[in-house]
Amino acid sequence: MLSIKQKNYLVMTDEEKEAELEKLLIPIKNLYSEIITRGNKFCYPFIYTDADGDYLSYITQLIEAFVERVKELDETSVLLLNKAFEKLPEDKKPKKNFDFIRDLDALSQLVLDVLKDCYKCYPDDAFQKLKTFFEADDYFYLKMLPQLSIDNQCKLYRIRTGSFDKTNDGDIFHIPFDKRHLVTTQRYSIPGYPVLYLAGSLFTAWCEMDKPELDGMNYAGFRFKDSVFFIDLGYPYHSATIWEWYSLFVMYPLLMSCMVRVKNPSAPFKPEYQIPQLMTMLIREHGQRFSGIAYMSNKLPESCPIDSFTSRNLAVCTYNCICMKGHDKDLASRMQMTDVKTITREQLRQSIVYKKGNYSIDFKQLNVIDDISFRDIDVKMEVGEEI
Repeated sequence: MLSIKQKNYLVMTDEEKEAELEKLLIPIKNLYSEIITRGNKFCYPFIYTDADGDYLSYITQLIEAFVERVKELDETSVLLLNKAFEKLPEDKKPKKNFDFIRDLDALSQLVLDVLKDCYKCYPDDAFQKLKTFFEADDYFYLKMLPQLSIDNQCKLYRIRTGSFDKTNDGDIFHIPFDKRHLVTTQRYSIPGYPVLYLAGSLFTAWCEMDKPELDGMNYAGFRFKDSVFFIDLGYPYHSATIWEWYSLFVMYPLLMSCMVRVKNPSAPFKPEYQIPQLMTMLIREHGQRFSGIAYMSNKLPESCPIDSFTSRNLAVCTYNCICMKGHDKDLASRMQMTDVKTITREQLRQSIVYKKGNYSIDFKQLNVIDDISFRDIDVKMEVGEEI
């Protein structure tokens, strides 16, 4: 039991217990504050230069520094974290016990071992190592990963540039299977595997597309018909509980490895994508539980809040991939979308705001999507021979 010098814990009032617990949580809250405070070395975006060495050297040093910082927590803080899951119902408790330091060390070592396999050109070994780790002990670590629930009221956005048939839903859905040769390496896309990328706001979608010309830009809104779950490789966007701190701290080496900004954007090989792409492969194998991965945009200005869903992107997995033509019709049946909207010059004029000597665009005024705009998605899928 925790030692309370000021007063016997058993005779404290509820208010006194709450106040005492708040004091005990201060070191944990301070660590959490470092993680979510812009400018701190443990806060995204993670940017490295040639002076930091290659990606493996940089992320190794970053993870080791983070683990060292976490281990500065006092014994009371570690004990509190280890007790975070005690109130779980017996039928919900995992077979494996929670051990904060053990779990942190295991996750950190996993990330580095997987990356080393990738660098040695053993991608299969890297994936099997990742898969075995997360699925062991009745999915102990997979269940520990932060998760995000998306309900049917959550509006998501997708932009397409250039000319296309705005009446064809497939033209703003994922890249069709018959054009899979166009799927290049992206953070959560393996070459040749179409993923549906959606953003938590129109502004985030615009930034992800490298800020195309707004006049005449086309976009559409999407939403899921029923609640779905995503693995959340981002920051909590609500007041975190102690068990969420446990999960975040333990998984943070993995999150950091997925949030490093690409140093050489035009290069064909991007080492910063190795862990994220392996995570896509892992989560795709658990489609009965997860629809994909939620992650932080690496292209947003630093003024954007990191604890907001609007700063998130979603990488939605596709499954009916053995197709000759078309799109994943099963995925489309679980979603709705709006007609494609085109931003007009008049809308741009009306969205200009002047504040503190600067002009800017209010994206909320550009976004004309409302709840009644959504309808079912109409795409075609031509299935090939079973393989």
